[in-house]
Formats: sequence, structure tokens, C-alpha cells
Amino acid sequence: MCFHLGILFHRVGLPTFGLFGIDLFFVLSGFVMIESTRNGRRSPRSFLARRVIRVVPAYWLATGLVLSYRGISGHSTSISAILKALFFIPTGSPERGFVPVLQVGWTLNYEMAFYVLFAGALGFAGWLTTRLTVADGKASSRTWILAVAAPVVFGLVTAVVFGRMATPPSNSLAAFFTDPLVLDFALGVLAAVAIGRTDVEMARRWAWPASAVAASSFLAVLCEPDYQEHLLRLALIGVPCALVVAALAVMERSGLRIRRPWLLGLGDASYSIYLIHLFVTERAIHWAKGSDLGFAATIALVGSAIAASCLAGLIFHRAVERPITAWLGSKRGSDSRAPASP
Repeated sequence: MCFHLGILFHRVGLPTFGLFGIDLFFVLSGFVMIESTRNGRRSPRSFLARRVIRVVPAYWLATGLVLSYRGISGHSTSISAILKALFFIPTGSPERGFVPVLQVGWTLNYEMAFYVLFAGALGFAGWLTTRLTVADGKASSRTWILAVAAPVVFGLVTAVVFGRMATPPSNSLAAFFTDPLVLDFALGVLAAVAIGRTDVEMARRWAWPASAVAASSFLAVLCEPDYQEHLLRLALIGVPCALVVAALAVMERSGLRIRRPWLLGLGDASYSIYLIHLFVTERAIHWAKGSDLGFAATIALVGSAIAASCLAGLIFHRAVERPITAWLGSKRGSDSRAPASP
């Protein structure tokens, strides 16, 4: 939200906050996927079904809201653009950007591709651990996690390093999926593997220093936000995000947990907030363009837009996302309340 309200921050001479939100989103996704398989093996089919139930219906409905608004406003959208948006096919180019019908949907294109890669890794891990069980009589949970993580990290690194070398710049689809940004998923996977193999006491001692290093990097980016070039972004944003996620996970294992109901509610609704917030933030920006707001009024508008976005997301979550997810989950006989992407 803060990133999309950046134009308001610039008006009063403040840096754009939230620059690292996408990196944190992808790191967290990689981390959660490994953590969700730590206590039990999953088939690729079951994993993909749960992810589709969790992500797709709400996204399609939010996209429908955008199309309805465009229709009322007299703006048309091509059938091709609609179908590509609904089926997570990037549209656009590196020069013009990849912007689907629902603007934030470009990140979900990466998410869905990551889910397909992760499902393939689950299939490989199942095959490998079955072979090890036949050979040695057992396969530990650590072996299972490593068997899942290794092909995911290898696949992402290979896509970035060799994919960009082997595909011409004119291939916009390849350029999209081989962007170094996808390495954030690998960092999340590696962070989950690392804390699973580390003594909790030792990890807890390093949690705060790791957070301090991450905070320093974030402050540096706020002062000089030109970090978009390839591995520079990974080093300045991706790695600190992985440190933060790992540190928070260690703190949670040590007993430091969020217990405020309203914060837990916002966490549950985070995906809906992510999908819906542009409806609010764009109206706030549109209103501000026609007004001569001072510093205090601009900050108040930003705070109001964030609060309104959270409220709209909570309403969408409770009225739409949660009931649909629960209904579809019950239809396939399983719980689909696993953490959403954002």
C-alpha cells in the first residue's frame, strides 16, 4: 500500500516506503512452502489443488470488479487481456511493464509459476525418498525437505542464469519468468532449510543481529532507491528480507508470538487486502491531485487510505474470500486455509 501511495510521499519530500514489499512477499512465499511440507509429505496434485483453491477464486473475483468498473467507466478490455489475466499469463513487455487487468496480479503470475515448480519438486522428492526407503529402510524428514528444496533452488537459479542467456530479449514471456526477482523465492526456501537445521538457542542469539543488518539495508535503500538492477536488488533487498523472515520464525519458535486479535485478523485478511487495496489507494491519489494538501494533510490522507484499504480487505475476506475458500475446501475434503501468497 505504501508503495502505491508513493506519489503522495513524494509530494511532501519523503522517500517511497514499501519498496521491498514484493521481495518480502516472494521470500515469505518460498519460506512458507517449505515450512508447510515439513510435518508431512504432500503429493503434487494435492499441493496444487490447495494453492488454486486458496489463490484463484479471490483473484478472479477481484479481477471481475476491475472489469466491472472499467465497463461502467466506458473503458473496454480485450478478450485476450482478460484470458491472460485469468490464467496467469504475463502480458506486456520489459520496456512497458507487465500489467494485467488487476494491476497487482503480475506478482501472482510469478507465484503460480513457482507453485508449478514446487509441485514438480514434491514429485521428485517423493520419488527419491521412496527409492531411499527401499534401499535403506528409512528416509528422514530432513532428507525429504532437502529433496524438495534442492530442485526448487536449482530450477530458479538455472532459469535466471541460463534462461536469460539462451532466450532473446524480444521474448517477453521468457524475460518475465527469468527475471532475477524470482531468486527471492529461492532465498525463502534456503531460509526455511537453514532454520530447520539450526539449534534454536543459537538461532535466537543471531535473530536480533540479523534483523539489525536487514534494517540497515532497508534504510540504505530508502536513501538511494535505485536498486532495480539484477543482483543488486537481490543483495540489498532479497537477502535482508530472508534474514527478517528467518529471524521472525526463530522468535516465534522461542515463544514470541502475536496474540492481538486485530493483528491476527489483518494477517488472515492479508491476501484480500493485497487484492483490494488499489481500489482505495487510487481514489486517494486521484482526490489528492485536485487538492493543495500540506504535509500534515497528506500524511493524514495516507493513513486514512491505509486504514480504509485494510477495512475493505477485511470485508472482502470475511464476505467473499473465506466463505468461498472454505466451501471449495470442503468439496475436495481437505482444509485449504494454508497461508495465502502475500
